[in-house]
Amino acid sequence: MPWGAVAYAGSTYLNKRAADKAAGAQERGQELGIQEQQRQYDLSRGDQLQQLDLTRGDLAPYRALGPQGISGLSGLLGLSGNFDPSVITRTPGYQFGLDQGVQAMDRSAAARGVLGTGGYGQDLTRFGQNYAAGGYNDYYNKLSNLIGIGQSASNQTGAYGQNAANQIGAYGQNAANQISGAYGNIGDARAGGILGAQGAINQGIGGLSNMYFAGQMNRFPSSYGR
Repeated sequence: MPWGAVAYAGSTYLNKRAADKAAGAQERGQELGIQEQQRQYDLSRGDQLQQLDLTRGDLAPYRALGPQGISGLSGLLGLSGNFDPSVITRTPGYQFGLDQGVQAMDRSAAARGVLGTGGYGQDLTRFGQNYAAGGYNDYYNKLSNLIGIGQSASNQTGAYGQNAANQIGAYGQNAANQISGAYGNIGDARAGGILGAQGAINQGIGGLSNMYFAGQMNRFPSSYGR
């Protein structure tokens, strides 16, 4: 084979190899990008779930107050179980307020000289009834407040969970878009590599063909001009 043909064939091989290497390098770069996108998604998702777990843990004691309030209120209203009225009288401050009220009435009655009379006994009874009714209403309101605290904590937990889901969904969508684009680029790189390699081969074939025909013409010169 003439040296020119050998050189041309070698050039064709090198051009094809360069096209293959360029396509391979582009593919590897895109694959690294895909891995990084997945890593970033995993990190972001992990951060959101970790924060959600922390928030749920922080709000757990407040959520627990809701069922306790519901149970107590159901008993107070006679909707479940047997309610013990002494629960109200054992609430902090109840007995202190009752004692202070009775002592004040005693002092007032003594100052007016009616202490121990029937009328004072009736006043004392009315005071006790009104005080008990006030204690009932106060206990009812406290249970309602517990239910409200539990409901608010549950709502906050749900909102944090929904926000975390939205954030993770957005991270996932962004990662999917980036990865999809990277796979498209890999396809383009492979197609470009194939076309580049085929182009180098075609160019080499064409060049060798031209050299062959040129050699044939030199070997069998035209009769024109003799």
